[in-house]
Amino acid sequence: MLKRTFKGILHIFGGLVAGLVIVVVLLSWRLSSGPVSLAFLSPHIESAFRSFQAVVDVRLDDTVLTWAGWNRTLDIRVVNVRALGADGKVIASVPEVSLSFSVQAMLKGMLAPR
Repeated sequence: MLKRTFKGILHIFGGLVAGLVIVVVLLSWRLSSGPVSLAFLSPHIESAFRSFQAVVDVRLDDTVLTWAGWNRTLDIRVVNVRALGADGKVIASVPEVSLSFSVQAMLKGMLAPR
């Protein structure tokens, strides 16, 4: 009975590891072929800027996830960032902002920019 249970747990664990490897390979392939749009994050980033400075409104066009190869980490790029004043006019504009995160910190459960 115990031997059969152990074999079942081992098969489940092996299937999960194989599934994880397949997901990592597919994600690596997708990221190496070009950036992945994370447009659903754009409103959250805008609201985070709003919480710091209520006078200036920050707008952005898109948020994308990019990967430049094995020697680099994943980068989150925010495209066409604009700071708008109270009257709605553009105060400042940046075509692209890139932010990468530390893999060592992620493995510890922290989110730390590099």
